[in-house]
This record gives sequence, structure tokens and C-alpha cells, in this order.
Amino acid sequence: MDAIHPEQMKIMREKLASRLRNLAGMDDVSGIEVALLIRTVANFYENMEAGFRTDLEMSGPRWAILMRLWDDEKNSALFATPTDLSKFQQVKKNTISSMLKKLEEDGLVERSVDPEDKRLFRIHLTNKGKALAEKFSPQFALFQNQLASGLTVKEREDLIQLLAKLFTSLIKQHSLQ
Repeated sequence: MDAIHPEQMKIMREKLASRLRNLAGMDDVSGIEVALLIRTVANFYENMEAGFRTDLEMSGPRWAILMRLWDDEKNSALFATPTDLSKFQQVKKNTISSMLKKLEEDGLVERSVDPEDKRLFRIHLTNKGKALAEKFSPQFALFQNQLASGLTVKEREDLIQLLAKLFTSLIKQHSLQ
């Protein structure tokens, strides 16, 4: 995909806003535009990251689990459970179970029964999983920084603050429903 000139983006946004105003029957459609842009950017990020993970032969959700376990280990967390990972990924436990099964089959994680509570499984990285995380996490961080390199440091900080504020607003709206 070719780069879009700022003037082209402005024209595209104006056309979109006009169509949205017509469709919604209201003047202020900025909330719709925010939602559409967030979804579009998120999908584009996911597609770009999928290209990075091709070398790993790993889906985004499995990579996220691997990184979470790597982070836990580096920060001296005792262990993660499937329930912890389910909440982290915001998916059902059976979805996490199938992801963990694939990671186990690949030799990247192992499950062990919690000695104090036999109903719980502890999830750990294997040596192979640690080596993979150690090798690719710096490359992935650089890759993600490169994706945002079109923004200045100040613009990235502002965007992070705005997205955090929007997230807080969404949580508030969710709790009102």
C-alpha cells in the first residue's frame, strides 16, 4: 500500500464524515470516526504483526501468552494459571486451553499441577520457550516502535494519553450498562 499524503487523508475523512452525517442523520459523527479509525488501525497493526510472526509460525494470541509468561518470569511472578491467562487475553478458558495445548505441543510451555491446590495448573515457559522469547522480544519491540515511527515522541505520548482516556471512558460506559 502506498503512503497517503496528509491532504489525501483530509479529503478521505471529509468524505467519510459527510457520508456518516447523512447515514446517522446528525452533525456530530466524530465518535463514529474515532471508532472506525481505531478499528482500522488495530486491524492494520494486526496484519503487520502477523507478517513479523510468520518467522515464528505463531498466532498473535499465542505470542501474547508467550510474552506474558516471559514478562512474569523476568519480574519474578511465581506462576500463571490458565484463568490468569484467560483474563489477560479476555477469552474463555477453553480458548486458552487450546492455545496452551498448541504451545505445549511446540515445546514452548509446560503445565504442572499446583502442589497446594491440585485443581490448579501452573503454566511455565520451557527452556525452548524462554530462548524464543529472549531472541524475538527485542526484535518485536523494535518492530512495533518502527510501526509508530511516523509520529514524534510527543505525538506518541499524546496518543497514549488520549487512548488511555478513551479506554477509561469506555469502562465507565460499560459499567453504566
